[in-house]
Amino acid sequence: MCVCVFWYVCVDLISVYSTYPPTILSNQCLYSSAKEFSRDVKKEMSAVSSKPPNVLIYSGSSDTDDRTFQSVKQALLQVLNVHSYAIYRLHEQHVSTHPWMDNTALLVLGNSDSIPTSVQKDFVKFLRNGGSILGLCSRFTCQTIKHPWDDRYQPFVASIEVNHQQLFQGEPQDFSALCDPFYFEGDQTIIAQEAKTKKPVIIQVSEGHGTAVFSLIHLELLTDDEIKGLDTQSFSLLKQSRNVRKSMLSQILELLGLSCQPANTPELTPVFLLAGKSDEQKLFRSLRSRLKDDIFEGKDLSLHFLPSGQTIPLTTEMMLPVITGVEDDQAILFDWTTYQEHLQTKVLGHVVFYTDVITSTQTVFDGNHSFVQNIPEDVGIVVVAGQQMKGQGRGGNVWLSPAGCMMFSLHVRIPFASNLGQRPPYLQHIASLAVVEAIRSQPEYEDINVRLKWPNDIYFGHKVKIGGVIVTSSAMGGILSAVIGMGINIANNEPTTGINEIISQYNKDHKATLQPLTIEETLARTVNNIEALIDDFQNNGSDLFLTKYYKHWLHSNTKVQLSMNNTQEEVEITGLDDFGFLLVQTKSGKMLSVQPDGNTFDMLKNLIAMKKS
Repeated sequence: MCVCVFWYVCVDLISVYSTYPPTILSNQCLYSSAKEFSRDVKKEMSAVSSKPPNVLIYSGSSDTDDRTFQSVKQALLQVLNVHSYAIYRLHEQHVSTHPWMDNTALLVLGNSDSIPTSVQKDFVKFLRNGGSILGLCSRFTCQTIKHPWDDRYQPFVASIEVNHQQLFQGEPQDFSALCDPFYFEGDQTIIAQEAKTKKPVIIQVSEGHGTAVFSLIHLELLTDDEIKGLDTQSFSLLKQSRNVRKSMLSQILELLGLSCQPANTPELTPVFLLAGKSDEQKLFRSLRSRLKDDIFEGKDLSLHFLPSGQTIPLTTEMMLPVITGVEDDQAILFDWTTYQEHLQTKVLGHVVFYTDVITSTQTVFDGNHSFVQNIPEDVGIVVVAGQQMKGQGRGGNVWLSPAGCMMFSLHVRIPFASNLGQRPPYLQHIASLAVVEAIRSQPEYEDINVRLKWPNDIYFGHKVKIGGVIVTSSAMGGILSAVIGMGINIANNEPTTGINEIISQYNKDHKATLQPLTIEETLARTVNNIEALIDDFQNNGSDLFLTKYYKHWLHSNTKVQLSMNNTQEEVEITGLDDFGFLLVQTKSGKMLSVQPDGNTFDMLKNLIAMKKS
């Protein structure tokens, strides 16, 4: 599955329905007032920064097939640090309705059609408030760079002066004659000009607290497929200048404050099966009848089991070698001994599938449902990765997965005829609470302010997202077969920050000596808590669980704007309803439940946004 952090700009369909008014939650164990909470948040955030991880591409309303979006995205992926940013498309209808500005590191304009005036004003607002904009041959760019000697405001292909050793070292020049004063009144600098005519083709604009770079050069067309439809002269010019344009794109992104140090893409690696002999034997007794040449075939992913010491075949997205009988676990980048020492479960997590690099831990289960069906009831498997290349998030969102993040997918079984089986949305809340308590229940770590944001996010304080949870499930007879995927920033400080950085800052502020967390111990403690919380929920229902959950969540008695059907109404969050959905109360006293897959809840904007069906 997983990875540390995902952020999103899209909104899914939701449903809202009335419920009976429950007991309103008290605010005990939480902050006594909004001012006190805000004061604590500001104190915490003064030392630990929140780095926005989104790069949004606006490709216009005519880009119905995503062709322009994909072209720009692929160009950015060639130069950006892929573990620091998630790239999404910003649709025209979302510009004014979605709270995208605070979580955006860069807005890229890649469209060729006209941009509505209201959208342009929002982009300028983003810039003036400290945002960064890159205009790539967009109509917005053409309206900004106005050539007094040329009325044809069109992108063009030309040879340009590209002495990029001095590209950003030129003296600032007066560019006011070329910029529309309605939009930009700040300083403008020519970055590049056409070689023969000296016409400016790339400029830098400083406006308010933000910076923008506008280009009439096709920096984004970096492959032959993207330029093969052009005339011969344009094709030749773009192909010859590809490396220069790629270098310029990288320099411009760095000028705009982005990280352009992409590591070499690591190769996928095999899985090591780590387990006690009894658990390993039980697993293979159950799998034996389905193995063909030691391969358990799946629809999307097949597992090739082979003993340690044999030649390991190539790992691909479709075939995953699983090494069994591992004796020298010292060569594995997972401390199996430490994990075992802290694991206290009856079933969950006793069999570890560990790999250094995988597409997503979630694919081991979701890509091979037959394998899941053949896992014995008394064998609990957890897939753990050192790094993910295609981490999965809720609603198709991206999970960024740098090394140092605790990334795992845990398989659990829930009978439908049980308390939790009748309320499966609570699984994501159980998993979220489990990791928070794994950290904060340790002696002296109680004040590490890791908290819960509905429905499935882990936060430091009020503003910094450090992890999240995704749950997928399928029905098998009377059993809900669920996979809990999780990513938590532990030792990595990108794309936002990690727990160990928070602990280090806490030690400085409080003259404390708390030790950094290890992935293995934190994972074991999290799995312990998941099993214990599930058992308690099954035996006692939701009451005790909710008492623990509300102790750490961020929303009790919070007033937010409920946006639905083009209207807004202030409501108060009161808790979770009987099915695990968010429960809010209107001023008239009416109780509404909001399903998590159908809305955007932006806590910083105090907004619950709902999309029409």
